Amino acid sequence: MITMEKSRAFAMEFALTLRRDEIILRHIGFLIFRIHKVAFPALVHRFGKDLLEETILIIYTKIKTYDLDYRDKKGNPKPVKFVSYIRKRIDGFIIDFLKKELKTSRLRKVLQNNP
Repeated sequence: MITMEKSRAFAMEFALTLRRDEIILRHIGFLIFRIHKVAFPALVHRFGKDLLEETILIIYTKIKTYDLDYRDKKGNPKPVKFVSYIRKRIDGFIIDFLKKELKTSRLRKVLQNNP
């Protein structure tokens, strides 16, 4: 039997999921912009789809820790835009991802050339 309390909890969870998905959809353009800004065009062409998929997963995890009601040490409200909150994390991830992929592709080439 579904109680009123359980149905309210389900409705709230559903609303949060919709809000989370809306935030992600609104920031897809930002993710694509950052990928093009940080990576060379040849790397975007080669790894762009993988980068976009991984950065979307990062946004999913960062939404959970994002606090719109952030306050400074004195207790004054100091809202932070979500884009500002995730920008450095996204840029750092793109650089680390490309380093790792290029390193493994170079290693693969070396192993293919030396049987």
